[in-house]
Amino acid sequence: MICGQTARWTTGWLLTCLGLASCSTSPPSLSEPLSRLMPDGKRWLLANVNAATPESYCYDDIPANCESYGRLYTWKSAQEVCASLGSAWRLPGMEDWKALAKAYGGISGDSPDNGKTAFRELQVGGRSGLEMRLGGGRDHRGYVRMEAHGFYWSTSEESPTTARLLNFGKASQGLYDQHGGEKSSAYSVRCVGIGD
Repeated sequence: MICGQTARWTTGWLLTCLGLASCSTSPPSLSEPLSRLMPDGKRWLLANVNAATPESYCYDDIPANCESYGRLYTWKSAQEVCASLGSAWRLPGMEDWKALAKAYGGISGDSPDNGKTAFRELQVGGRSGLEMRLGGGRDHRGYVRMEAHGFYWSTSEESPTTARLLNFGKASQGLYDQHGGEKSSAYSVRCVGIGD
């Protein structure tokens, strides 16, 4: 970042250099309206994280995509960026995602409509206010599936190289517990915190 410029983080922070020789990109502590206490009793960020860290990317290496969809993080960097927000914040586990989705109908396999209501209510324009985005991802093939899927990391490991993802599938209009997310791939991040 160049000093004197203001950078907008997708999570809503405004960082200003204030004429210093170098700029800090550390986020301030979170407070309303950057996060919201949700029906699952936990506090969730209201936008995808967009903090430049090692092993994070803008889709197609286009900065405007970071502004719209947030950055894409490897599994390790996803955990680190949530921890950088303070001790009350962390990357959600799949049980956190399922509890959140249950308040809006549940994910596929846990709901009578295969996650369709939760897909609709958690996305942009849904009644949850979380404004989840279909930001695609970055894997061994390159950047893939923007506006077709929204993949969100969880801490739920399957193996030394894979972890589970929350998957918003546009074609089916459903919400899924996605297995086999390669930890070296990069996907969207929402952080969860301690409720009020």
